[in-house]
Amino acid sequence: MDRSSALRARYDSMIARMGLAPADYPLHFAARHDGGSHIEPLAPDGWRLRVTERGQVLAETRFADDEALLYRLVCDVAAAEGARLHAGQSANGKDPRRADFSRRMELVGKVSPAWRIRLAEELAQWLARHPYNDRSSSPAPSGQSAAKAPKGWIGPAFVITLVLGLVLGWAAAHYPLWSVWQTQQRLHAEGFAVRAAVIERHRTDGRFADEYLLTYCYQGATRTLEGRDSVDWVTFSSVDYDGASIDVVYDPADQETSMVEGNDRAGRLAWIYAAIDALLMLVIAWEWRKSRREGAAG
Repeated sequence: MDRSSALRARYDSMIARMGLAPADYPLHFAARHDGGSHIEPLAPDGWRLRVTERGQVLAETRFADDEALLYRLVCDVAAAEGARLHAGQSANGKDPRRADFSRRMELVGKVSPAWRIRLAEELAQWLARHPYNDRSSSPAPSGQSAAKAPKGWIGPAFVITLVLGLVLGWAAAHYPLWSVWQTQQRLHAEGFAVRAAVIERHRTDGRFADEYLLTYCYQGATRTLEGRDSVDWVTFSSVDYDGASIDVVYDPADQETSMVEGNDRAGRLAWIYAAIDALLMLVIAWEWRKSRREGAAG
């Protein structure tokens, strides 16, 4: 009898001792390429267990002798039986691995008590990393409905952090508007009014709105300075040539900061930010309603 035949005979005998039919768990010595495993002998006494599919080797394990291979094969059969056992059981709040592991050890113990102890040690090591997770199945008190388990993992701390992050992000995005408004208010209150000569008129095509820029030259307290301001269409169109005079105000504490007299740049920016904020609120409201509907459906 060659090695393969002797191994098959021992394997079939062990499967029978487990109370199972060897034909249900046949041993293969040639690749079938269907995702199943087969065994290949290695010199002098070893074996190679391979899993193949469509001509590719998906996994490979080597064993030094018959005992090592047979232990693994028997444990694999016991695992398949254990999984089949608890798959058909009704939920009772117990971790299904309890029935699974108990069945495995029972079957392996029929082949060898020593192997049963070895398997129990392996399962104990696995459970140390992944303990049983039993859930209480006791009925709710009379007259009371069972509390509905919360969905998802979002807790109060996460919500607070999320809201705080959104507020800070909103404030950072609106800082340019606040900065322009502060400068505009300061110039209206403390600025010096002077006449300036227009150096350049420029129109920029924007994605949401066109921008009209005036570059001008004005006399500050100590020197001649150049400034630029974004104005509305009425102001821009009223200055119809380079060299035209316009009224500007500048900051006496910072002479390079100036603006066209009466210009409300902050107000125009506020409309743009308001439109963006409204669109953002619509998106948030849509997503909130969507999550509520999905929660109610679930």
